[in-house]
Amino acid sequence: KAKKYFKSIKVSKKDDSNIIELSNNIQKNPYSKKDFDDIIKSLNDKYSNSRVFLPCMIEEYEHLRIKNKSSIPWVRSKGLSNYGSIPKMLSPYIKEDDKLVLLINDKLKKWVFDNRYNKDTTLSNIENSYTKFIQDLKEITHVTVISR
Repeated sequence: KAKKYFKSIKVSKKDDSNIIELSNNIQKNPYSKKDFDDIIKSLNDKYSNSRVFLPCMIEEYEHLRIKNKSSIPWVRSKGLSNYGSIPKMLSPYIKEDDKLVLLINDKLKKWVFDNRYNKDTTLSNIENSYTKFIQDLKEITHVTVISR
């Protein structure tokens, strides 16, 4: 019901609890930078596998945001809650064996383009945003780059 009445959601942590703030303001980043970095670091945990949906830090990576209802049956979510429509994106990282691997191919870019939140977003915007995302997070991901 909250989605019907509020435009944005913000999640923060206090002690061991999540604090959910609903608002009618324009959606900004749903998590703090530290919370987002923790979510990215958790991609390398032993329980992650394959590709995942991530919260989209829309102030930095707005062109990677996908429609709220977009899904892929075998792709899990990391850092997204069921409390509301947190902006999401498809991670450029996959888990193979015991390592985190960067895999951006035409199939990924086309899927993001076909499911983009903002219809003004181009394939070039998506490519540039993934490049920025990877650069911004290279210090915390320590990934192997592969191409397929």
